[in-house]
Amino acid sequence: MGAATIRTETLSRLSDPEVRRFLAEKWALIEEQFAPSHFILFGSRVRGTAHEWSDLDAIIVSSRFAGIRFIKRAYRFKTAIRPHVGMTALCYTPEEFEELRGGIGVVADACREGVWLKDAGAAALASSSGSPGDSPGAPLDLRTERGHPRRSQAPPSSSASSSSSSPSSAGPPSGPSSPGPSSGAR
Repeated sequence: MGAATIRTETLSRLSDPEVRRFLAEKWALIEEQFAPSHFILFGSRVRGTAHEWSDLDAIIVSSRFAGIRFIKRAYRFKTAIRPHVGMTALCYTPEEFEELRGGIGVVADACREGVWLKDAGAAALASSSGSPGDSPGAPLDLRTERGHPRRSQAPPSSSASSSSSSPSSAGPPSGPSSPGPSSGAR
C-alpha cells in the first residue's frame, strides 16, 4: 500500500488545528479502510469561520460504499475512523458522486468551495507528469512522529490539467462530462 499523502499546497490551506489533527491521526486509516477516490473537506473549519462547537464536514467517495444503504455509510465511516471532533460525513459511491457533483446542492457546492484532499483523476495526472522533486507541490507524508508532516519525494500535480475558473480552489474545477443537474436529483 502506498504512502498516505496530501499535497503541500492543499495542506497549507487547512489552518484549523482540529482539521490538521484529524488528518495527522486518521488519514492513513481512512486510506486503508475506505480507499477513497475523492475526499473533500468543506464548511466552517475549512473556511476559517469555525467556532468551539463546529464539526468537520467531509465528502468521502469510495467504491467500498456500494451495496450499503446511504444512511448507514456515515455510521460505518465514523465508527471505523473514530474522529476526535464532531463530524458530518457524506459517503457516496463514485457513480452517485459523479451524478451529484455538477448539479445543485451541498455536493456541488463542496466540490467548488471545499478543499480536495484526494482526487483519483488528479493523482493519475500527477503520476505521469514529470520527475520527482522537493517542490511546493510535493505531497506531505502524514505518517510521521508527533503529527509533524514532512515533505515526500513524489511528483507535483500537473498544472496543465487545472482550469482558471476558480483560482482559490484546491480541487478539480471541472464537473461531470454532462453539463447541468441530472433529472434524478436527490
